[in-house]
Amino acid sequence: MQRRHRLGLLLVALSLLAFSTIWWLRRGPSELERWQTKMRARGEKLALKDFARPRLNSFDDTESLLAAVTRFAGRSWQTSGPVFDRLPEPPPGQRRVAWAQDFCEGYDGISSDWDSLRKQLDQAKPAIDALAQRMEDPLRDPGWDYSQWTVSRGIPGLVAYRTTAQSIANAVLLQLHNHENPSALARLIVLFRLSQVYREGYLLVNQMVRLAVLRLAVDALWQALQAPGWTDAQLAQLQHELGGRPRFLELSKTMEIERAIGGQVAADWRKGNSASLSAIASGGFKVSWQNYVLIPAWKTIWSRRDELFFCRIHQEYIETLRSLDRMQSFEKEKSRLLQADSDLARSRREILPRHLLTVYCLPNASAAIVKAVEIETCRQLALTAVGLKRFLLRKGNLPERLDELTPEILDAVPIDFWNGKPLKYRRTARGFLLYAVGKNAVDDSGNPTLDQVWEEPARAGD
Repeated sequence: MQRRHRLGLLLVALSLLAFSTIWWLRRGPSELERWQTKMRARGEKLALKDFARPRLNSFDDTESLLAAVTRFAGRSWQTSGPVFDRLPEPPPGQRRVAWAQDFCEGYDGISSDWDSLRKQLDQAKPAIDALAQRMEDPLRDPGWDYSQWTVSRGIPGLVAYRTTAQSIANAVLLQLHNHENPSALARLIVLFRLSQVYREGYLLVNQMVRLAVLRLAVDALWQALQAPGWTDAQLAQLQHELGGRPRFLELSKTMEIERAIGGQVAADWRKGNSASLSAIASGGFKVSWQNYVLIPAWKTIWSRRDELFFCRIHQEYIETLRSLDRMQSFEKEKSRLLQADSDLARSRREILPRHLLTVYCLPNASAAIVKAVEIETCRQLALTAVGLKRFLLRKGNLPERLDELTPEILDAVPIDFWNGKPLKYRRTARGFLLYAVGKNAVDDSGNPTLDQVWEEPARAGD
């Protein structure tokens, strides 16, 4: 009797399991479709075809010009002269004036004598001059057809782009070392405009490389501001290059396209184009288990719910970036970002492959957003530092408050994107302390380990 009772309970359990599976299968797609319908009604673009648009087949030689500079920059110039060990880093809140040293610590990680750097840059000068002429009107839209994009497709020219930026930054150091401020200014302008190239190329790796070049340009600007002999007109040119809107909207559009690419990947996997899916699902399971159980289970049971989760997480990142553009405050969006990160981390800890699409295709958007806020805030610090230098040239002393820079020098007091408030500033015995509150959004009085500080020149002996 007990055996029949147990058998009956087992049959009931199996029936409930089958019913639940059928219900899940029907519920998943409908929930995804309802969400997609809701988002489209709000004007969201969800499919790659939504990003297809006619483009002009105009000729652009930017990539070939970058490659030309790289050919010279790639030559190993550390062997043409004595090699130096890099100096120890100065204390937090300070930076070494690189152009004032006895040897060059290059932005490409190579330390060598100034004469070797000069020889290399003399060879690269025609290519850099040609690029500088092209940067008078940098190409912002690369003309990519996102409707044909795939998750594995690379972006050409990124290595050449980065190497070229490092070479131009090294040229700035050399010209500052030789006290050639006009030449250093010209190269600095090229470097800032180089960060605008392909600004409307909405793929995350492209956007992050462009932000890295912007940060490199700001670092080179810091070096330039330590040099004497600048005129107000020259500083006004640098101030102009530092202006413009932050890049949060470009990043939000990037996340829209990254989401659409993920949706296309999910559709391909469900149709059986799952070679990459098999590769990432191995995780210690036997091949037969993953091919005949896990992957079919993901396709049949979890794929649409995974895609829904993937799209919702993306939407949180997109909304965060849009709000950053409007509100200019990371602090106000921090809780949304933390919640999205928490949900994502929980999905990645699961043993069963319920969120393969999310794990494989979702970029580290949170880190990208934080890095964008940091670099855009750094740009605001640089803009303020240039304004302070101009005020000092005009008045003979530094202002008591940053609002004294407006409207004669700056249109408005630059914003700290960490909290949406004006940057912090005070005069000191050595000059001034300028900082943003940092990721914790707490004013730690310019503590360089907690706040984002515009560094002072390193003291002798440091």
